[in-house]
Amino acid sequence: MAVAFVVAQSYIMAQLFSAPPYLLSASGVGYLSLGPFAGGLLGALFAGAAGDPLIAWAAARNGGVYEPEYRLLLAAPGLLMGAGLVLFGHLAQVRASYYATAAAHGVDVFGILCVAVAAGAYGIDAYRDMSSEVFIVGMVFKNFVFYGFSYFVNGWTARAGPARVFYVMGGVGFALVLSTPLLFFYGKRYRSWWHRRNLLEKLRVKTHAEL
Repeated sequence: MAVAFVVAQSYIMAQLFSAPPYLLSASGVGYLSLGPFAGGLLGALFAGAAGDPLIAWAAARNGGVYEPEYRLLLAAPGLLMGAGLVLFGHLAQVRASYYATAAAHGVDVFGILCVAVAAGAYGIDAYRDMSSEVFIVGMVFKNFVFYGFSYFVNGWTARAGPARVFYVMGGVGFALVLSTPLLFFYGKRYRSWWHRRNLLEKLRVKTHAEL
């Protein structure tokens, strides 16, 4: 879901910045992608550098025992996702400098990447026997969301303005990240419940690892 916000922003970039007062050309609108590119690059470097040391620290505090839920600690910087989306919407609404909007875009992409890496790594570690299925279902869901946004996000922005659109997206982003502690503390119980009542086994559905 978080990655869908990046796509939603890309849908409306030309709508916002080729119109007055910006009047940017197609190439000018394209150059605004340098902000999210920098944010994504920094997010990738941060996730790669901080992920394993963070897990090692958490495991050490747990008597040397690793739990897949420790992967979710990397989602904490995902609060920047909500902050960046809200800031982007506000700056676009008041027609602030496109340098400022590009910087806000980079902030939210940094947070989105942290959330995406944390969620993907957790899915693989927590459900190793069906990691391929988890990945495929995630990709299918994400693509349906991308497709759905294309039907309404431009019209919504034209009617309500970028501030309201991105305040809503930012609120959803904050909600996603702030709900992570529920999975962090209760994810182990859910994994235990799934192992004891595996619906796929009851339906006699074999996962990729079992074939």
